[in-house]
Amino acid sequence: CVATGQPSGRIRFSQPVRLAVTPVPEIITDPTDALPSASVAICEGDNLGLRVRALGVQLRYQWFRDNQPISGATLASLNVREAGSYRVRVYGDCSPMGIDSKTAQVSLLQSPKLGVNTPSQVRGRIGGTFSIGFALREGSSPLQYQWFKNGVLLPRATNESYSVNTASKDDEGYYVCRITNACGTVETRETEVVIDQPVSVAEERLAAFSVSVAPQPMHDATTIRFTTSEATNVAWVVTNVEGIPVTGMRQEHVLPGVNAITIDRSMLRASGLYHVRLSIDSEELVVPIVVLP
Repeated sequence: CVATGQPSGRIRFSQPVRLAVTPVPEIITDPTDALPSASVAICEGDNLGLRVRALGVQLRYQWFRDNQPISGATLASLNVREAGSYRVRVYGDCSPMGIDSKTAQVSLLQSPKLGVNTPSQVRGRIGGTFSIGFALREGSSPLQYQWFKNGVLLPRATNESYSVNTASKDDEGYYVCRITNACGTVETRETEVVIDQPVSVAEERLAAFSVSVAPQPMHDATTIRFTTSEATNVAWVVTNVEGIPVTGMRQEHVLPGVNAITIDRSMLRASGLYHVRLSIDSEELVVPIVVLP
């Protein structure tokens, strides 16, 4: 400051004053900058590191999950193990309200886990059909399925169940399915497939009793289609893993050709493994079905 005196005209100066300018906080690197995108998925049990980089004086941090402050999360970095929307608020001396970073959306992927395992043994007849199925308790998509027989990969056997429409003795062996996704792999137990020889006229008729099941495993309903070469009486009953009947019906004078039975989820008591027993005269064919949770 300069003062001029009158009438002497003498000039006087005040003491100098130092002025310090404190910058407001500025986010240089958002938590999303190091991620492939603002929405990422991690496997259960894994950690995702989020970090913010900011400029300013006396910076302070508070992380939020789903718009709620996370207790103790007051550093520039955060390890994430749960699904949610994450952001950080940066405070400084000149920004008591703080400034918010961009939001990172985190979702969790589940590794495949078996709910209903494959049966220990499946029996079929020469010329007949057999199917091996299971149900997963959890597992995030996409899932890949690969069946093996006696430890050898089966080409094109990449569905949730394994079926053979015209069985032979060559189909005997031990079968395993390997289920894989981005978070892990699980294998079913070994299922022994035994193919029996027809030993009577009735069994030969039954071997020609072609059966298919779709979809398998089922969510809401599945359809069992069977073909018979002559008119006959057919009875079917659904039993649970304990062999207790759950539902069934007898159909008189079934015509030759393709016939269908639809089994609705409401007819069954719970998810799990069931067996449909199709009977012609005194012989029967057992078809497994798997009901997903």
